[in-house]
Amino acid sequence: MYIITDLLDLLHEPLLEELLHTLRPDTQPLWGRMTAQHMVEHVGVTMEYMTNKRIAQLSTPEDRIPLMKRFLASDKELQQNFISPVIGDIIPDLLTNNLDEARALFWQEWHDWKAFLETPSPQSMHPVFGLLNREEIIRANAKHLRHHFKQFGLVS
Repeated sequence: MYIITDLLDLLHEPLLEELLHTLRPDTQPLWGRMTAQHMVEHVGVTMEYMTNKRIAQLSTPEDRIPLMKRFLASDKELQQNFISPVIGDIIPDLLTNNLDEARALFWQEWHDWKAFLETPSPQSMHPVFGLLNREEIIRANAKHLRHHFKQFGLVS
């Protein structure tokens, strides 16, 4: 298990590779109903929203966006068993045949996400945090990865 000392450490590719490599198809979550394959697909698909391949509708009332942005900027963690406003309380059908294919999907989206960040003034709509700039996109992805990697005991 990797002990996180800096949230943004999770965005270093060698560490991501190591963490995803240690995940097994039978790795059980510490909470929630996702399988390891579901989780890897989920964090990959979430990057599709961050790069505007998929468009999310804002679910947070406009007057609460400043509060949500303060949370995003903080070191506070995402709540366990948080219900995504995008997928709701369902476990989506698997998109891939196995964990290795899910990892491949993740890496494709990871590289697209990194390329998106290199574009001038990248922005994307987050369903909870609102319109995000480059720094906020980076932080949102790191928080999301930490949340799900903790869910599967990969980090503490």
